[in-house]
Amino acid sequence: MTVKEANEDARAGNQNAATLALLSQLTLAIALFQPFMAITIIDGVRRYSLVSGIVSLAQSGDWLLAFLIVGFSVAFPLVKNAFLLAATSGWLNLSRECRQKLHHVAAQAVKYSMLDVFVAAILVVVLKVSGQATVAIGSGTVLFCIAIAMSAWASSSLKS
Repeated sequence: MTVKEANEDARAGNQNAATLALLSQLTLAIALFQPFMAITIIDGVRRYSLVSGIVSLAQSGDWLLAFLIVGFSVAFPLVKNAFLLAATSGWLNLSRECRQKLHHVAAQAVKYSMLDVFVAAILVVVLKVSGQATVAIGSGTVLFCIAIAMSAWASSSLKS
């Protein structure tokens, strides 16, 4: 393969990564406000989006858990996708060196991509194990998982 062909291959791969990162960002933005779970307890059913769940945790004094969920399930995926978009799209006039650094950060971040899904899964398991509630996932959970999968796919399709 010639240098020119290698560059064209990398450009095409990065266009795919940029498209996936953008789709992930949009899906994640929608997922944050969709019903994430419905919790059935003795006095009825409570429905939470990821954002309303975080607000509820903060209001009840569970600041650490709220902070962890904001960090791993909101900020981390949004920032990771922003880095992917900056590194792979032509929207920003960045030097080659800067793009390579962003590529490196995105490649390292892929190791932690599923951590945000893990945080949500742990929350559901804890509630189910306690026996005090039943938990049903909602459309927000499905969209959230799709967004994280697209982000991971975008990261893995990066070309130097």
